[in-house]
Amino acid sequence: MMWPQYSRTRLLLACSTCNTRFKGNKHRGDGFVGSLLIDPTREDPFEHLDLGLASGVYRPVEGSPKGEWTIKVCGLNEGKRPRVRAEAWLNLADDLRGWAQARAVGDVRNMRRKIYRMRTQPFADVCYAALHKAVSEDAPRVFVAEEPGVLDLLRDDELRAAFQM
Repeated sequence: MMWPQYSRTRLLLACSTCNTRFKGNKHRGDGFVGSLLIDPTREDPFEHLDLGLASGVYRPVEGSPKGEWTIKVCGLNEGKRPRVRAEAWLNLADDLRGWAQARAVGDVRNMRRKIYRMRTQPFADVCYAALHKAVSEDAPRVFVAEEPGVLDLLRDDELRAAFQM
């Protein structure tokens, strides 16, 4: 599942595998509100899903049947997806440092290129998850093992503005 350029309204069209092979017509309801599948046009997926950045594995947010059902139906943790997401996290950290280096020397063109790359890479949901986690209360614990400066970069106002967060 990808969030290209962090537009939740585009998620439904972003992943044909999820929309056809996995999701299909599996719109099981919760008996109250409607489908148990997360509707990214109406809600933030990270209210229901937690992505382990280093592992690339999605887990449902505690108490979220929508998170559980979406992971199961869309096969978010099947095959090579977790490994590729974990690799995307490493690439993101490198791009964040590259963005900071470009900013330090005033290279606006390279800063824009790094932002574009982060926003459009396969599994760009990793970037969205990292930006989301960076401003959470758990951020110091979540990013404790990361190289110095990654959390600070994810919290940087200029970087976040470039993502229109």
